This record gives sequence, structure tokens and C-alpha cells, in this order.
Amino acid sequence: MEVISIVTSNKKIESLLLVFLLESDLISYSSRDNDICYFVNRKTKKYEIYFHFNNNIDEEFSYNFLPEYINYINNYFSIHKLTLIDISFKNHNLIKKIMDCFFNTIIEQGKIQESEIIIDDPFMGLMNFSNGKFKEVKFDPR
Repeated sequence: MEVISIVTSNKKIESLLLVFLLESDLISYSSRDNDICYFVNRKTKKYEIYFHFNNNIDEEFSYNFLPEYINYINNYFSIHKLTLIDISFKNHNLIKKIMDCFFNTIIEQGKIQESEIIIDDPFMGLMNFSNGKFKEVKFDPR
């Protein structure tokens, strides 16, 4: 499994995302333990999405983020308290579809702003959400 991480300055994204996943027609809720909700792909009937919550952001940063990503995130959000949401997945196309739909929906509804989101995708790198699309963050090669 791979992990996509959502870093945000808006704590309510965690609950909005959980509700969105619970209501999704692409996946169905299976079970929950202390810090993970398990979802099954409706087409394949296999476990494909694990929603992790109550993450320790400092611990996650130290183990799972490149130093340049940590610096970028800390500078981008400056003084805001951050929330980290991890989603383990097996199907990259499925998680991309879910994330695109989720973020476009809650932004259109005015529940969050694009500037409150940074995504760390294992295949696409660190990304901002802008004009309804994920855009890779470019780093200075120096």
C-alpha cells in the first residue's frame, strides 16, 4: 500500500473528508479501530482505502517527509497549527478521483480555501491545490 498525506491548516477537513468517504459511491465503509477507518472498493470488493486520523504530525514529518517538504510546508503555513491526514491506498487512480472530487466539492461549497491544503502524493510529490487541480510544487535545485 502507498500513503497520500493531506497537510492542512483547517482542522475541519478531517471530519469533512471522513463524511465524504462514508457517503462515497466508489467505496463503502467496513470497520473502524482507534485511529483507522477501513473502506472497500465497491467494484473489486477489496480493502483499498484506510483513513488514518489523530496523526502526530511531528512524528510523521520526521519519518515520512523529505526535509525540503517539511521546510516548504512550515514556511507555507507559517504560524498556523497543522493537521495531517494519511490515507493508505492500493489504487492510485481511485484515490486521485476521490481527492479531486472531495476538494472541488468542499471548495465550491465554500467550506475551505485552496490555500489551506498541501498534498504529499507518493507518485506525484508535494502538491498545492489551485484552480480545481493539483499542481506539483517546484523546488529550487540549488
